[in-house]
Amino acid sequence: MTMENQPHITVIGAGLAGCEAAWAAAQRGVKVTLIEMKPQRMTLAHHSALFAELVCSNSLKAKRLDSAAGLRKEEMRRLGSVCVPAALSCAVPAGGALAVDRDAFSAEVTRMVESCENITVHREQVEHIDESAPILVATGPLTDGVTYWEGSKIVTTPEEGHRAVLECIQGGYEYVKTYPSIPRDAFLEIMRTANELGIKVMGHGNYNVSFKELADLGYYSIEHISCLPDTKHEEDIIYLAESGMWSCPTVEVALTIENFVHQNGDLAKVPGFADMNPYWRNDWYKVTQWRKDKHRYDDYDFMEEIERERIFIKHSDRILLGTDVPNPGVTGGLSVYNELEHLVKYFGFTPYEALKCGTVNGAKSLGIEHKTGKLCEGMDADILVMTKNPLESVSNARSFVAVIKDGCYYDKAWCEDLLARVRNRTADEIIALM
Repeated sequence: MTMENQPHITVIGAGLAGCEAAWAAAQRGVKVTLIEMKPQRMTLAHHSALFAELVCSNSLKAKRLDSAAGLRKEEMRRLGSVCVPAALSCAVPAGGALAVDRDAFSAEVTRMVESCENITVHREQVEHIDESAPILVATGPLTDGVTYWEGSKIVTTPEEGHRAVLECIQGGYEYVKTYPSIPRDAFLEIMRTANELGIKVMGHGNYNVSFKELADLGYYSIEHISCLPDTKHEEDIIYLAESGMWSCPTVEVALTIENFVHQNGDLAKVPGFADMNPYWRNDWYKVTQWRKDKHRYDDYDFMEEIERERIFIKHSDRILLGTDVPNPGVTGGLSVYNELEHLVKYFGFTPYEALKCGTVNGAKSLGIEHKTGKLCEGMDADILVMTKNPLESVSNARSFVAVIKDGCYYDKAWCEDLLARVRNRTADEIIALM
């Protein structure tokens, strides 16, 4: 067969499916162009430029041939799989499961695919699909654009990191939030530029630097318990706490993961669900199903995450109140009451200490404690009027009868009427009402 008449296909995406497809075609004499966007473009979940990256778990499930998962892997092996032999060569002890050293596994698959004579690899982002030729799209749920919030800046190089910080400053921002998959050299440049120009960096940390480095670089605040080191590395948690870093645990998010992913809770029963915009209600279902389908939380341990924060709190009082709306199961306003109760229940805070996290500490973390965060003469303050004392029980905060905001008095009936008016409005309609 000549090169001219040799069959050819294009495969987009070098994850598990893409590598298997490219490998299978190549072993049957088909010329394959395999296109992978990493490292030019990364997603929030990816850590490296390697193929077949396992982003959430190192387990490929059971090895037993009398199990569906084990039988499938044996069938794949006999049919000439690239991933199964690589997994077997990188296996680590895991009882009856096939678990792998993630980095070694990805490196081995990458080596095998890149060395295959019939596979040509292109590291680039596909902007348009040529439907006139055979093409297989194997990009899965982490296709570029899916895991980034609208308005986020995608940073993969030091130059992009430097420019992103400058653009934030030019836009009038005082803080930069980062997600953990930013390449190391780009992240270091973000921190260098931010420190030099006096803008604070916070968010989800970074997979490509150690926690000690993160603290030494001046990372300002860690958002979510899950972004703290696990309890096996208690010394790292203590180091972060003693560095002066802030922590916003968002227990409500952790608990909803436990309730709705592990325990199959009903999202529709979440207080405030009916008051959420339909767009967000639909998004809750999509995100929760994605978490289930992709086994993102196979190893999730809610109480282990709680213990991380408990260790942090033993060494720091720099704790913030936050909920991370609109994560699935988290509702605007109402979830704040839940979070206050979580701070008391799981961390042993007094009602006063819990309330302080959302008032005094919030103002202090933002550097505006001289003008807000306390209810006293000369300070800016919005006021929640209640019939019961929240210092006796933090749950009493739910007894509000009115809100005083910017000097205007809004009673509970007005607030409920506002909810009724916006309940099923489109985003554009909601903006118009406000």
